[in-house]
Amino acid sequence: MKFRYLKIRLHYLLGVSLLLIIAVLSALLSVRYSTVFDFTNNNRYTLSSVSQQLLAQFIEPIHIRIYVSNDPTLREPIENIIFRYQRYDPTIQIQFIDPYKAPADVKERQVTLDGEILLEYQGQTTHVQKHATKLTEQDVSSALQTLLRPTQRIIRFLTWHGERSPFTNANHDVSHWATQLQNTGFIIQTLQFDKTHTIPADTTVLIIASPQVPLLPDEMMQIIDYVDKGGNLLWLLEPEETIGLEKLMEKLGIIVQPGIIIDPNSQVPSMTTATPYRHHPIIDGFILRSLFPRACGLIASPPAEWQVTDLLLTPENAWLEQGKLQAPIQYDKGVDIPGPLTIAVALSRTQSVDNNLKEQRIIVIGDGDFLSNAFLQNGGNAELGSRIINWLSHDDKLINIPTTIRKDLSLSLSEYESIFLGGLFLVVLPISFFSMSLFIWLRRRKI
Repeated sequence: MKFRYLKIRLHYLLGVSLLLIIAVLSALLSVRYSTVFDFTNNNRYTLSSVSQQLLAQFIEPIHIRIYVSNDPTLREPIENIIFRYQRYDPTIQIQFIDPYKAPADVKERQVTLDGEILLEYQGQTTHVQKHATKLTEQDVSSALQTLLRPTQRIIRFLTWHGERSPFTNANHDVSHWATQLQNTGFIIQTLQFDKTHTIPADTTVLIIASPQVPLLPDEMMQIIDYVDKGGNLLWLLEPEETIGLEKLMEKLGIIVQPGIIIDPNSQVPSMTTATPYRHHPIIDGFILRSLFPRACGLIASPPAEWQVTDLLLTPENAWLEQGKLQAPIQYDKGVDIPGPLTIAVALSRTQSVDNNLKEQRIIVIGDGDFLSNAFLQNGGNAELGSRIINWLSHDDKLINIPTTIRKDLSLSLSEYESIFLGGLFLVVLPISFFSMSLFIWLRRRKI
């Protein structure tokens, strides 16, 4: 009997010892090696595929300086975002700096916010200035795109002729799109010919966004001179509104077909989608549908030195309506122009500029509404706009990187809903489980 008791105790001590050994080894392994498993529905703690594509473009380590105090409410949200990047790419160097303990460094690097992030790569630096609690992966990845642009990219919007503005928030303006471009490293400026008589040589892309007032002859000559010198251009046209740009159309061989495109597949007939797509770097691998609210058809017959691609086409059953847009809208054979119709064309040519060969790129689109504040988030409009500008600015390696990263899903509760759930889980359920346990115990005692 005594031997049996000792045997039981020995087995018990061995079990406890093994359990302690396993616990100690697990603790040591967890300190030396770290593995993260993300079982959330949308993988909210894993770096998105968009950011992974972006990191693949970097050939040298990225250095991230985070100027944040020891306040956990600021530090933890930043760690949650930044460590995703380091888990995917261990070469990323992360340094936390308390701004209150390094005032000289803060002044030298022009840090102004507790929680500000500095990204450094190959001598370039960009800041992420956003409150830590509102920081998202989108903010960091947009800043990383800035580092991948080796030189300043200046986008200039022609103004003072009723064009769509990059800085005002009316529905027809393009300020939301301009902000998207700015967040990925582009410098957005306006061009006003009464203040400057020439288009600055550092202009990466000139945008003519649906002018409503005819350009003066001198202004038109400045734009033609810009094109002759190899300048890149995005030209947004509207149906039957060339507004004094006929000479530019003639030079590029662009013809605007009369009428408005009608798409019978659309709930709003004057809104057409652009499918199918032709082969071109802008649209290769682009599977989203873009919506064009009020488009015209284009015909491109440029001089021989230009390579031209019909970039965006309407469905085959679309047509150019020659009459007034009055119900019922229907195709009139022999009057209306049948589809498929070209909505956008891409032109490129190689020419010598300052004894160097340079590829010039131009995009002409028969609608400006698709990039407006009112329609930018419809379908693939924002994505297409980003791809167009990356191609025009010769940032080809960024064309296929999407602009939008998945958003974290959050549950917002009212004060009463929070009280209800708190009472349910902290009071009602514990009392219920205790009552059931007490009932079962009392019943077993009677048995």
